Amino acid sequence: MNPLLSANSIDEPPESFLRSVAEVFAVFDEKTQDSGNISYGVRTGEDRYFAKTAGIPDDDRPYLR
Repeated sequence: MNPLLSANSIDEPPESFLRSVAEVFAVFDEKTQDSGNISYGVRTGEDRYFAKTAGIPDDDRPYLR
């Protein structure tokens, strides 16, 4: 099974993991979203997925003032 669909947790930054198991064709980051989340459009084979993360794990700055 594809690791994108079977992973329960990962030990690396989300973008690194996604790029290692799928083709990242879109990134929606702090420049395109106001939530502070980072999302990705990923393709594996002929299937496409939307993967949403809770931002950059090591960035402890609050997104809003």
